[in-house]
Amino acid sequence: MRSTPPEESQPQVQDRLHGIALRLIFDYTLPPPGLLSASLTEGPRSPWCTFIRTLKSLTSVCKSWHSVGYPLLYRDVVLRRVGQVAAFARTIRSAPETFGPLVHTLVVSCEVPDTFLRVTRESFAYILAECPNLKDISFQATFPAAAMFSPMILPTLTPDSGESSHAVALRFPTTITRLG
Repeated sequence: MRSTPPEESQPQVQDRLHGIALRLIFDYTLPPPGLLSASLTEGPRSPWCTFIRTLKSLTSVCKSWHSVGYPLLYRDVVLRRVGQVAAFARTIRSAPETFGPLVHTLVVSCEVPDTFLRVTRESFAYILAECPNLKDISFQATFPAAAMFSPMILPTLTPDSGESSHAVALRFPTTITRLG
């Protein structure tokens, strides 16, 4: 006689279907990643800022909305100020198994002053190490003279870079399909 697995309870099936339906609704009603500009020049009432506030609000409606909205909130991360790099690393450090896998896209668009270079390098290296599903990293200069991350990234991307005063052992996840 063949044994059959126990049937799922009706509430479990309904919860799973509810989550799938919510995800589809969110996917079709929220703008796709990259459509809205995260530029600081547009201010706090920009469409991108409104979108981020909407995502944060979706996670606060109820438990089922939280479980569906949370991955969307962390899927595409934009770091627009140098302090956000260290703050995001601290967030991941608080629960790496929760936050790290949610990140698929990372956009860094901030100038890094010399006084913040060491902590920013360390934080960025940690973010790269703890985000196994990261597929797309973009560096966008927001100031014409900003050397931004290039002094710390470029030496690590060059095979014969040797030891440089600003080379950091950044290990890009093997899942990266685009580095721009």
